[in-house]
Amino acid sequence: MTNMGGMAANCTYHAKEPSVEYCDQCRANLCYVCTYSHRATYPAHVAIDKQSAAKAILERMFYKLNYCVPTECAGLREMLAEYRGKLAELLRKLELAMDKVLSGVGKEIEQVDKQRMEWNRDIERGRKMYAELFGKFQKGEYDTVIVQAGERGWFHDLVPPCKVPSFLAISLAERALRKLCGELNRDLSPEKREDIESELPVVHFVDDSKVPTVLHCYYVLEGRTRSTELSGVKLSRYFDSAQLCNSVYVTGGYADMKAVAEVYSWPVSGEVCGVAHRAGMLYPKFNHTLVTVPGEIMYCLGGSVVGPHDDKLDTSVCEQYSPDLDSWTEAPSLNSRRCGVLACVVNRRYLYVFGGRASRESRDCGIVEVLDRLMESAGWIMLRTEGTWVPRHSGAAVQVGENAILLMGGYSEKSLGLVEEFSTAVNRFEDRRKMPQVSSFQQRKAVVCGGEVYIADYYYGCLYRYRHATKEWKIVQRANWIGK
Repeated sequence: MTNMGGMAANCTYHAKEPSVEYCDQCRANLCYVCTYSHRATYPAHVAIDKQSAAKAILERMFYKLNYCVPTECAGLREMLAEYRGKLAELLRKLELAMDKVLSGVGKEIEQVDKQRMEWNRDIERGRKMYAELFGKFQKGEYDTVIVQAGERGWFHDLVPPCKVPSFLAISLAERALRKLCGELNRDLSPEKREDIESELPVVHFVDDSKVPTVLHCYYVLEGRTRSTELSGVKLSRYFDSAQLCNSVYVTGGYADMKAVAEVYSWPVSGEVCGVAHRAGMLYPKFNHTLVTVPGEIMYCLGGSVVGPHDDKLDTSVCEQYSPDLDSWTEAPSLNSRRCGVLACVVNRRYLYVFGGRASRESRDCGIVEVLDRLMESAGWIMLRTEGTWVPRHSGAAVQVGENAILLMGGYSEKSLGLVEEFSTAVNRFEDRRKMPQVSSFQQRKAVVCGGEVYIADYYYGCLYRYRHATKEWKIVQRANWIGK
């Protein structure tokens, strides 16, 4: 092996020793210590000095740079040019496809917007004309209704001909068909009319704070009161009661962390006898509202149920009870879930619902809805009202006059003695004189007799009378009827 001429590279095997020779086969730098041992171990290996090795490496590098690299770069350039051409073609095709898609989507959007605008115009026309029809139907001006139902329905005579949505035309056709079939409430049978006329105007209150339960009744026509103990039943909390066919019905309630569906009744005419068990409601509930069509049917509106985690949830479910059949059937559900609504039947046909409590949001709703009993398939219709009123729950509502509803009492964070009158002809609220007293418990049931409204106040033991003609309140009985 030859001397390396003082090159500074260190030995491969002895890092701290400078190298003096280089083995090409082993590709290793050799120092003085390992030169002889390496020669003895690998005699066939040719050891060269580093200068020669470096020169050989440089020569190979120059060869590759001068001959190999240009050839490879030329092939790479051609490959890149080919790929660039293919990519440009793909981009061009993609742009054409995107333009075609966007053009088609734009046309579809224009068509959808055009159709939506047309539907909105039809619906708005239908709403305005339905409101006009609704007001005229309430006044009895429906003898000349002509309805043609089709894809785009038309109605005539009451208002100028106009294109309306098909669902509205079908609803109007159903109304006209029922009218022609003699199903209006004015066409009641003589037996049913006799049942309605025999319905006694009685203000009742079911007092479950005592054992046994006590039924208090005030007979308006006779001006007398009677309190009778009811044996054989233990009522739950948060039930509701209503008078139907001269009997007081008690439905639902809350007991043992669950809602109940039980229904009981007691007669209010003659001597009060024992409890009668009736068919239970379809769904257990409490904080609901009962409203009756005298001598005919009873509705159970909204209320609360017990959820899967023993929490109280409001419901929009409505049911109706037939005393003749002693059975419950489902009625159209309200548009929103709430409990403690104020409800009233107008002219034995239109069922109005006001306010109510949304328990989960802890607020009182200002919603007003109406259901036409002869057109139940149309469901509840939300009304746009004029004037102001205080949204609340657990108050009383009765019909006064021909087209007016009186809203009395109720709760909204506190007990209220407010009184408002709602005109069903123009859907407008007007304030009336407040109730004489405001207690922590306002009786929710009221009756109308001879243009006068009677309602009880359990806390003060008073019976109030409201005369609709003079808009004045009077205390009929004080502290000698019911009370704590």
